[in-house]
Amino acid sequence: MKLHLVVSAALLVLLGILIGAFTAIPVSAQNAPSPSAAVGRYQMQLSVHTGNSTSTSVFVIDTVTGQCWYRETAGGRPWTDHGSPALAPGK
Repeated sequence: MKLHLVVSAALLVLLGILIGAFTAIPVSAQNAPSPSAAVGRYQMQLSVHTGNSTSTSVFVIDTVTGQCWYRETAGGRPWTDHGSPALAPGK
């Protein structure tokens, strides 16, 4: 009777270990990085300047043509078109 209990308990433990081994997610899959998003056509960079008055520099770049625009938010300044290095004269 005691032998049956010991064998049954050992089989249950072994079965639990085997089930756990086959259903566990590998550590490498748990920490896998998520795929990065595709780069969009327009990229924007902001740079905040603090001091007497706070302003922000805004850069916008068209990744297809290389066209660049710039704007400083202080004083309501307009957008400045810096053209495209790829389309610059002499290229």
